[in-house]
This record gives sequence, C-alpha cells and structure tokens, in this order.
Amino acid sequence: MKKKIVLLVTLVLLVSLLSACQQPNQNVSSVFEDTTLESIIDSIYEKHPIEIMVGNISIDLEDSDQLYRFTGLKEHTQIQEVLVSESMMSAQAYSMVLVRVKDASTAPSVAQLMMEGIDPGKWICVFADDVRVVACDDVILLVMLSSSFSDMATTDDFVEAFKAISGKNLSVDLI
Repeated sequence: MKKKIVLLVTLVLLVSLLSACQQPNQNVSSVFEDTTLESIIDSIYEKHPIEIMVGNISIDLEDSDQLYRFTGLKEHTQIQEVLVSESMMSAQAYSMVLVRVKDASTAPSVAQLMMEGIDPGKWICVFADDVRVVACDDVILLVMLSSSFSDMATTDDFVEAFKAISGKNLSVDLI
C-alpha cells in the first residue's frame, strides 16, 4: 500500500513539474498582441510622416519569391504575417516591412536572417544605403531607404517611432 501511495505522489509531483515548465510561454503576451500590422504602420507614419506616396502590400507567405524580395527570408515557417509599405514609384529606394513571428523568442534569429538576406539594391537604378532591422516582442521592423531621403527621414526616425508606439525597449537592433 505504501508503494502505491509513494508512486502516486511521485507521479502527481512529476506531472505538476512538467506542466509548470510549460506555463511561462503561455503567459507571455506581446505589446502588439491586439494590434494589426497596418495600424502599427499607420502609427509610425503619424509619428513620422513622409512626403512620398506609399502603399501597403500584404505578402502571401506561400509565395517564396515575394517573401524573399520584401523580407530577405527564404522560408516562412516561423512567420505569422508580413505587411510592406513601399514607395509607389519604383525609382525610389524606400521600404518599411513589418513581420509578425509566431513566437517572440524567434524574433532575434529571424531579424538576423532578414538583415543578412535583404537586397538593398532590389529597385531598378536605386540603392538603399540606410538599412536597419529592429524587433519588439513578436514584431520585427525592417526599414531601408536611400540617404537621398535624409532631409525627410532616416531609419533612426522610423525606429524611434516604432519604439514610442511599443513603449518598450527593443529586443533586437541591427544596423
């Protein structure tokens, strides 16, 4: 009888320990949890308006060419959604990309892959020489633009707006 009680207590203790190890991930919430990527972009532009025509493009994660062109990522398994705001004129090197990852713990590695994979010369005849990737919780911001826009905006301006919207320190900041 004592063996059964000891075994039962041990089993209950083991189950509770295993479930306790998994609980922290369930309690972590993102500052952007109830915020759409479009509203984040709108808020960034409210804080730092730009004087060029831009349009938003929702990226189909199944389209690997489109995903790579706008994010520098070759696969989407860790990605929940992507929204891009780009110049409507192809001869202007300007792009703001928001990527929501499925798990905030992967944001640093995904941000690094974006920085390494993105092509700042993807436009015809123009080049983005000001490139920055930052992250807060589960949202990654990639901004790249030509220094010819420096009188209007730099990546620092958009990063500061993103930080102000999040109200938190950045978990990733790559230049």
